[in-house]
Formats: sequence, C-alpha cells, structure tokens
Amino acid sequence: VTSGVASLDLTTSVSGALPIANGGTGQVTANAALNALLPAQSASKVLQTDGTNTSWLAFSNSASNNTLAQRDGSSVINSSGFSITNTGTVSIVAAAASTTHTLTLPGAQGAAGTQLTNNGSGGLTWSLAQGSSIDLTTGVTGTLPVGNGGTGLTGGTSGGIPYYSSATTIASSAALTANGVVLGGGAGVTPVATSAGAADTILRVPAGGGAPGFGAVDLSKSAAVGTSILPIANGGTGSATTSAGFVFAGPASGAAAAPAFRALVSSDISTGTGYVQNGNSFGANGVIGTNDAFGLVFKTNNVTRAQITSAGAFTVSSDTTVGVADATLGNVPTTTGKLQVNGQAFSRVLTSTTAASITWNTNNGNIMRWTMNDANPAIAIHNMQPGGAYMLVVSGTGTGSVGITCYSDAGTTSLPTGFVPANSTRLAGTLNKTVYTLMSDGANCLITWITGY
Repeated sequence: VTSGVASLDLTTSVSGALPIANGGTGQVTANAALNALLPAQSASKVLQTDGTNTSWLAFSNSASNNTLAQRDGSSVINSSGFSITNTGTVSIVAAAASTTHTLTLPGAQGAAGTQLTNNGSGGLTWSLAQGSSIDLTTGVTGTLPVGNGGTGLTGGTSGGIPYYSSATTIASSAALTANGVVLGGGAGVTPVATSAGAADTILRVPAGGGAPGFGAVDLSKSAAVGTSILPIANGGTGSATTSAGFVFAGPASGAAAAPAFRALVSSDISTGTGYVQNGNSFGANGVIGTNDAFGLVFKTNNVTRAQITSAGAFTVSSDTTVGVADATLGNVPTTTGKLQVNGQAFSRVLTSTTAASITWNTNNGNIMRWTMNDANPAIAIHNMQPGGAYMLVVSGTGTGSVGITCYSDAGTTSLPTGFVPANSTRLAGTLNKTVYTLMSDGANCLITWITGY
C-alpha cells in the first residue's frame, strides 16, 4: 500500500483476498467468508455466546427441551408447536424456587366465551368463563347426571312422574291414572296412583290396612270418626250412650231447645196417627192391625197370649184364660158377664195311638181320641179347670174298663173321680168306641160314660 494516495478503488485497484489477520475474511464469497469467521462447524448445532466468545451448541430436533423460535416480518414468532402472532410482549415467569410445571392443552379449539381451566394436575380444558352465559339448546351435549343436579334422563313416560329408583338414579314412572292420588311404594318402588274416586267419596284406608282408595266413611269404625262425640250442632246427638227406651227428641213441653235423649211421653205422638196411653180421640172408628199378609200378635209380660192370623183365625195360647169379666184390669171372669158366639164354638181334637197308658194335657185341647186295643188301659188327665168340660173317646177292640185319674195341675194335685154309671167293662159295638164326658167343679172330677157305639 502506498502512502500519500488520496483514495484506492477496491474494485479495480486491488487483487486477491484480505486475510483475517489484516481485518479481512480471507475469502472471496460471502458464505466462505462467514464460515471463515465462525468457529469450526458441525451438523445440528446452533451458535451461542457467553458475552465474550462464540461457540457452537449441540441441538436436536427430536429433543423436547430444544426449540427455536423464529420471528418473521409480520411480527409472528413461530416455533415447533408454539406460535405468537401480532406485536406485543408475552412474558412467562418461572417460580422463584426451582420447580417444573407441565401444562397439557385441550385437543380441540374451545367454543366462544370459554377459558382454559386447570384440573390441578396440569390438564387444561375449556370451560365457561365466570359471569358469562351458555345456550343450553345449542351449547351443551350429553345428559346432566343426578350427581351434578340433573336427572340423567333424556325422556320419560307421558303421564308419569320422575322418581328416585335408587339413591343416585332417577327414573320415570308409568302413566298415572287421571284424577287419582299418587301413592308411594317405598324405597326403589315405582309410585302408582289410585283409581279416580266417585262423587263425594274420600280417600280412606281399607279395614284390613294396605293401599288407600276412594270410598265412603264407615261411621261404625272408631278409627274413622275418632273417640270424640259429634255435637248436635254438627248433625250428631252429643251423646255416646243413653238409657234404654229413651228417644232423641226436643223438649216435651215449653220453649224450643236443643234435642236430647229422654223418655217418650204421650204428647210426642199425635192422637191422629198412633195409639197412646189412656186412649185416642180419632173422631172416627179406631183401627188397629196390619195392612200386609202378616198376623197380629197380642202379648203381656213379654209372653204371647193371643193372635189373629193373616187368614183371620183367632187363637189363644194354652195358658191363657178366656172369659167375660168386668172392665177392671186383672179381674177374672165372673158369672155376671156374657159371651155370645155367633157360629160354632169348638175345641181342638187331640189324638193318640200309644198303647196301655197315656197322659192328656188339657191345655192342648179339651177332646182326646185314644185308639188302641188294650184290655185295661189307663189315662192321666192334667190341668183340668173348674167349670171345664172334656171328652175322652176310647176306640179299639179292648173291652176292659178304662182307669181314669184327674188332676187340677200337671200331675201333682189329683181330683177325686165319680162315675155315673159306675166304671166298668166296655161293650163292643159297630164303631168299637166308648165315650167319657168329664167335668171339673174345682173339687171333683165328674164322669159320665156311654159304651157300645
């Protein structure tokens, strides 16, 4: 180089390559010059500096801890699996303590309005941002489980209801009866409904227990009405018990008042509609009897004394005395009365075919026809009444005398007998009958007889 030269045209005035020691590169091409200036190169290394000198750092594309970031002219920084667009600064600050964090991104892009949420183990998922809303029609999929406040159902039975079939499962029941009442079945059992009730019925438990149903209230059951007494003001009687023979009625006299149980008095029965003590004033002939095909019975001391059958027959019980007496109640018949019968008056005819001996209870009838063939039969006649007339007809082939014993009671008190003619053998006749006519005067049994019929 010549000093004093004002300028040197490096394009035309020089030749060769300026060595590195003289401030050149010693090379004539750009790539060769760069290679000459850098440390010795080898594959898969990147250039690094320690602030004073440069050196090559080994780099592998397959290693997870070796990633290069590249920024292009549009302010996009790219790296393998990492990209930051637009201008600005993104800072990632590690914890002060030496620690390692691994974050796993979701496999797909999140919906609008969602944010990344860490599950606590570095797993990131998209979730709805706090304070925002989501369209449940289009923004969700699947079925919300019972454990998350849902039902776990996608449908159910029309007319049914959801119920817990277990502690963690909700199911749909079958269709319930219209206008019925839903009944629980217990743990895990499907609810059912009663049948629709009829008008004015109530839901009640049957007598044997079990599922309730609609029906009428059984007022005879204490469980249905309780133990309290229904007051008069509510349609009851206000009393649980009362004395025998009492009726539930208003006051027997005086001003109107609440009804109560009391004895029946004559003023309770209208004189035109019923028979009352001490007589009626009908203003017409009184009529007592039945209007249907049943008889009329007369009783005293709770014992039947007489009756008129539906066919019109008048009968008197065997222990009843019938006679004519004065009007004083309790008087026995006297000779001062009269009894007129327009028609026949006849007694019942008793019959017997018992051999040898019989007992005749005259309370059952005043005539006995005894048929047998014994030679010397015997008969005991009970309950003969003073003034009573009786007939014994003995029929048969026997011809011996008939032994007759009379009693004023049932075989204890005998009445001395007298025969006219004297009692003797019988004569056979066309009918083979002997007739004994007996009468009691209260002291004796008086007997007349005819044989040979």
